[in-house]
Amino acid sequence: DYETKESKKGRGAFLDPNHTHFLLVEDGTEYEYGKEIKFRALLEQKLSERYREGNFTLPQICILVEGGPNSIKTLLETVKLGNPGLVIAGSGRSADVLAEAYKLSTPEEAFNNDGKKKKVPTATLR
Repeated sequence: DYETKESKKGRGAFLDPNHTHFLLVEDGTEYEYGKEIKFRALLEQKLSERYREGNFTLPQICILVEGGPNSIKTLLETVKLGNPGLVIAGSGRSADVLAEAYKLSTPEEAFNNDGKKKKVPTATLR
């Protein structure tokens, strides 16, 4: 039995009734958030690669809207696998923290995985 927000009485997370499907990952721990992040990133990568056609794979992007500390970890794991991340500034919490940190950094100082400098593309939507 999994609880919805309406039936929630104890600790833990609830299943959002607005979603139609769930993939539940069990490792035996309780009340520890974020343990699924690396698994999720690798699963998403494998699912994307599964739809390979020649040199084309199914595109993948992680979009950060608002979010908490584990949302930053999720974005990091996605980017570490070579996939792009999009941070929606002005949406609140973690997204705003990352957007502000980026504004304070110099794009010319960003580095590729091989240690070479790279320019990081940005866009401002109004």
